[in-house]
Amino acid sequence: MQKAELLNLTDDCPRREDETFADYAGRLYGYLQELENRLISNALHVFGDAAPAEAQFVTLSETLKNRQVGEETLASLLLRLAGRLEDFGDYEGLMRRARQGEAQALAAREWLGPACERFIRDCVLGQLDPIGCVESLTGSAPPAAMTEALAALVVEGRGLLAALNDNTGELNALVHALDGGHLPSGPGGDLVRDGVAILPTGRNLHAIDTWRIPSELAFRRGVAIADQLLERHRQENNGAWPETIAQVLWGLDTIKTKGEAIAVIIRLVGGEPVYDGTGKISRYALIPLEKLGRPRIDVLIKLSSIFRDSFGILMDQLDKLIRDAAAADEPPEMNFVKKHVDAMLAEGESFENATARQFTQAPGTYGNYVDDMVSDSAWESEDDLDALFIRRNASAYGGQRRGEKLTGVLENLLGSVDRVVHQVDSTEFGVSDIENYFSSSGSLQLAARRRNMRNSDIRLNYVETLTADVRIDDAQQTLRMEYRSKLLNPKWYEGMLASGQGGATEISNRVTYMLGWSAMTQGVDDWVYAKTAETYALDDEMRERLTRLNPKAMRNIVGRMLEANGRGLWNGDPEMIDQLQDIYADLEDRIEVGEAA
Repeated sequence: MQKAELLNLTDDCPRREDETFADYAGRLYGYLQELENRLISNALHVFGDAAPAEAQFVTLSETLKNRQVGEETLASLLLRLAGRLEDFGDYEGLMRRARQGEAQALAAREWLGPACERFIRDCVLGQLDPIGCVESLTGSAPPAAMTEALAALVVEGRGLLAALNDNTGELNALVHALDGGHLPSGPGGDLVRDGVAILPTGRNLHAIDTWRIPSELAFRRGVAIADQLLERHRQENNGAWPETIAQVLWGLDTIKTKGEAIAVIIRLVGGEPVYDGTGKISRYALIPLEKLGRPRIDVLIKLSSIFRDSFGILMDQLDKLIRDAAAADEPPEMNFVKKHVDAMLAEGESFENATARQFTQAPGTYGNYVDDMVSDSAWESEDDLDALFIRRNASAYGGQRRGEKLTGVLENLLGSVDRVVHQVDSTEFGVSDIENYFSSSGSLQLAARRRNMRNSDIRLNYVETLTADVRIDDAQQTLRMEYRSKLLNPKWYEGMLASGQGGATEISNRVTYMLGWSAMTQGVDDWVYAKTAETYALDDEMRERLTRLNPKAMRNIVGRMLEANGRGLWNGDPEMIDQLQDIYADLEDRIEVGEAA
C-alpha cells in the first residue's frame, strides 16, 4: 500500500470500503496490466515512410484479434477453445471481470495476449497451418467449419502487413495531385477496426452511406454502451435514472465507427432503426415502453461543425425520433423527452423550438474557440469559458432548423443534463492528445454543471471502443491513464523526441491541453503537474534536449505549469515553483538572444 500511495496509484485505483487486501491487490494488478498494454501512438508519422516493424506488429495483432472468425472474434475463439470463457459469458464479460480484479479473469486476459501474438507470428508471419496452431495453443481442435474462416484471417493478415510496409503511394499521390492529376478514392475508417480496407494511404477518402447509419454492428455496440451508461448512472445515484444525457457527435468518428455514438442516442431515447426492402434505414422508430422496460432518456446532442455539414440526413432522422418521443401518449415520468418538452411548452416555447436537441456553431462557422481562449490565456474565470461556449454553440439543427439561435432552449436543456458522454474510438488520438476533447465535451460538462440545480455531480464519461471490449471511465480516471501511458511514459516521450522539433511541439501541446482540462473540469491531479515538472523541466538533461530541439516548446511547458499554479489549478510546492520561475526567465533570455542573433 505504501508503494501504491507513493506512486499515487491510490488515486487511480482507490481501495474500497471493507475491501480485503487480496481483492484490492487483484484490482490494482488488473489496472497496472491495462496501463502496460494500453495502445498508444508514440511517434509522428513521416510522410512516405512505413511505420517501424514493432508498431506494425501491434497494429496487426490488435486488428486480427478483434476480427470475426465465423460467429466470434479470434480472441473469443481462442479463449473458448482453451476453456477460459465459460464463467464469463463472452469476451466483454471477461474483460469487465478482469478490471474488477478477479483472479481467474486476470489469468485468462494474461494468457490471451501472448496466444494471439503466437498465432500471428506462426501463421501470418510464418507458414504454420492455422488449424494446427489453434489446437496447439488451446489444446482443442477448432470445428472443421472454422477452417475456411481461419485461412481467410491469415490471408487478411498478410495483406494488411504488405499494405503497412508499402507507403510509397503517399509521395506519389502528392506529386500527382500537385500536377493536376486525379486521385482515386478509397474508404475512410480506422486501421484497427477496418484493417486493409482503408489501405494503402495516399488516396482521396469517401465516407459512408448515411442511409445505413448506424450499421448493424454499430447499433449492437451502441445498445451495449447505452445500457452500461444507464446501469453505471443508477449505481452512482441510488437507482435514479438520468433525465438527460448529453452526447457529443463528431463527423470523422461517425465514419470510423459507422455510427456507434448515434446508436447510443437512439437507444437512450428508446428507439431502433427501421429498414426498408433494400437494407437502408428509413427512420428510427420508438420501441413501446412495455418492451423497453425503462423511461425514455432525453438527450442533448453537441454536434461538431463537420458533422453538421456532412450528415444532414442523420440530423433529420434524429430530430424525427425526438419529435415522436415528445408527442407520444406516455406518462412524463416514463418519458423525459416529453417531460422537458411539455415544460418548455408551458413556458411559451413553440413545439419546434422545444424539440430542438442538436446544437453547434452557426452556419459557415467552425470551432468552439474555447481552446483558443485557453491557448491564448485570454480568460479570467470559468465564467468567460462558459459564456463563450454558449455563445458559439446555441445554433439548432435538424428537421426544418437551419442554425437558428436558440440560446434559451440550450440553457434549459443543460439544466437537465445529468451526464455527459463522448466516445474515444481510435488509438490515433486520446483525450489528452488534442484540444478538441476539453473544448467540446469538457466545456459541455462545465456548462451543464453550472446550470443543473438538481445534480451537482455531473459526470463526464469517456467510452473507449478501440477494440471489441467497451470501457467506460470518468474523465478524471481517463486522464490519469492517459498521462501515465503517454506524457509521463518514457516510451512515449522518447518516441516524440526522436521526431525532433515536431515531437517537442507535441509534448508542449499536451501540457497546454492539460491546463485546458484543469480549467474545464479541475480534473488534473496535483501529482500529474509535479511529475510533469520533474520529467521535463527540473531534469537538467531533459530540459536541455528539449531546448535544443525547440526552445519555444520548452518555454511553453514551463509557462503553462506556472500559469496553472497562478490560476489555482495546481497547488505546486513553493520551492518547485521558484525553480520553474528561474528556468522560465533563463529560457526567455536564451530565446531573446537567439532571435537577436
